[in-house]
Amino acid sequence: MRVVANDNTVVFGKLTLQLPRLRGRLHLARCPVLVHELLDDSLDVSFGGKLIARFNRQGAALPTLSNKAA
Repeated sequence: MRVVANDNTVVFGKLTLQLPRLRGRLHLARCPVLVHELLDDSLDVSFGGKLIARFNRQGAALPTLSNKAA
């Protein structure tokens, strides 16, 4: 478990991952999140049991179902 910094980032190894804004929340500062290492070498970040962001191993954001264009 990791704690989100005041700038809405979470550190995982040498990466600093910028978390997106969530509907209904201004930020996730000081909230606990889980970072999951997946077999395809990507990283998922979840809060409250819900996926909030995906990243590649270089720290670039990947699309999730919740942030894809309709």
